[in-house]
Amino acid sequence: MAFMKEAKQRFDELVQMHFPFEATAETYPDCVAYVDLDKDKRFTYKELDTEMNRLAHAFKADGIQPEDLVMSSLFNSVDHIIVNYAAWKVGAIFSPINFRFAPGNVAHCLEDSKPRVYIYDEELAEVVNQAIELSSFKPEVVISTRDLDSYSSKFPDAKPANPKGITAFHECIRLYTSGTTGRPKGVPHYHADAYIAALTHSLAGMHWIPNDSLLIVAPYFHAAGNIPAYMPAFMRGMKVVSIKRFDPIRVLDAIEAEKLTFLMGPPAAFIAMIDAVKKGYDKDLSSLRGCMLMGAPITRETYRGLRDILKVDVFNGDGTTEALYCHQLSPWDPVEKWEGEATAKNGCPLPGNLLRIVKIYPDKKATPDEVVPKDGKTIGELIVKNIHFPGYYHNNPEQTQAAFRDGWFYTGDNATWDEDGYNHLHGRSGDMILSGGENIYPEGLEAALIEHPAVQDAIVVGLPDPKWGQLVTAYVVLNKGVNVTPEDLDAHMKAHPMVDDYARPRLYSFVDELPYTATGKKQRYILRGKVAEDAKEDKLVRVKKM
Repeated sequence: MAFMKEAKQRFDELVQMHFPFEATAETYPDCVAYVDLDKDKRFTYKELDTEMNRLAHAFKADGIQPEDLVMSSLFNSVDHIIVNYAAWKVGAIFSPINFRFAPGNVAHCLEDSKPRVYIYDEELAEVVNQAIELSSFKPEVVISTRDLDSYSSKFPDAKPANPKGITAFHECIRLYTSGTTGRPKGVPHYHADAYIAALTHSLAGMHWIPNDSLLIVAPYFHAAGNIPAYMPAFMRGMKVVSIKRFDPIRVLDAIEAEKLTFLMGPPAAFIAMIDAVKKGYDKDLSSLRGCMLMGAPITRETYRGLRDILKVDVFNGDGTTEALYCHQLSPWDPVEKWEGEATAKNGCPLPGNLLRIVKIYPDKKATPDEVVPKDGKTIGELIVKNIHFPGYYHNNPEQTQAAFRDGWFYTGDNATWDEDGYNHLHGRSGDMILSGGENIYPEGLEAALIEHPAVQDAIVVGLPDPKWGQLVTAYVVLNKGVNVTPEDLDAHMKAHPMVDDYARPRLYSFVDELPYTATGKKQRYILRGKVAEDAKEDKLVRVKKM
């Protein structure tokens, strides 16, 4: 029994997300850990660990305790990394939120999680100030990146004492995803599940080694940008490189200058890079070994461009904020799994993941045993069982009950599977739009559009797009006797406090009426079924860039 008690204590002490970084910093102190191309700064593992320690001591000096929450609105940068690990070093929960959130959604996150500390990029000052004014909860410590160095520089660089009372099963990170109404909902992850997910991805997923280097196009606040990305990279002693905003030319330059071996990001980013190379932008890309794509289906053309033009191994990762990465298509999978259909399959389960595709009923959820045939044709709902998903949403019992059942997570994704166990996603069972890796829900956008004095009614759907996955498209009924342009409505949406910039409609169609049921419910599926045809017939008007 004494041995078991000692083993549990050791497990709780070591299975905490700051420990792997500290272990790497001791093992490879002089190896480059991070390159921030926007700041033109390079950090060894020892130097980066020192910065994390200083900020951790600053947090402690401000009274930050284990299980307090540190929230951030930060771009991909060394600041994000330092804030993340400093929070863990004092036992706090780290909650990175979408830096593209509108003030209303930032305010919602503040009220929902009640952070003791909120750190934001100085470029976002206007949004943050509006959000804090809107929010009924005010964080005690609010710091912009402009003041971050001065906030922590006077503190010692020694490692702070391990936080007391924190175990492997305490929450370490709270990620925000969108709910069915479009309001962000908090998804907690614990040290143990994040630790295992990061190890799984680095070893079983990508086969990374210490000499590898990685640039992550996916934003760090996304599940795709943190737990399966920079966290396992640091576990392996790799070099991580960042740019604040994606630019295909800058990424191609970085591959040559930093001898990058891996990239991670949505298909749209890789399409832009392939196009740049096709147009003659010539860089030495020979160091690049692999690309991990996520967030949207991969077309045959994109796969072939990566394979034949960038000449890299291609990985197609897929998962959710709740269940993290759970299945993957890899270079050693049969080529027909990549090219057999218009878009590549989403792969087989990663180790430790049990996936099933169950029947879809109009009025209830199927049980986990009601699976559809493995014929590659019958569509069902993808459900997942693994150690990673928390089993609940923070402060959201209604959505918890809908998504987590009998130890399974019901993803809401429509999918098929074949006799070999390969899954293929076919969109959402609901109305969600997936554009550029972002989950976008129509209800909030429709409500915002109707607030314009010229708009009587609106329905928002997604137009399939090979680059972005889907383009947000609004069907609008105008009030009689008025005349507005898509640019007028775009300006209204851009100024709306509850509309995120990435969610604004890019295409509009002005119609006389919208489809409803006899009981007054919007029939979005009718417009989803005709939007592609409307695009072919030039019935959609694209917003002109101002």
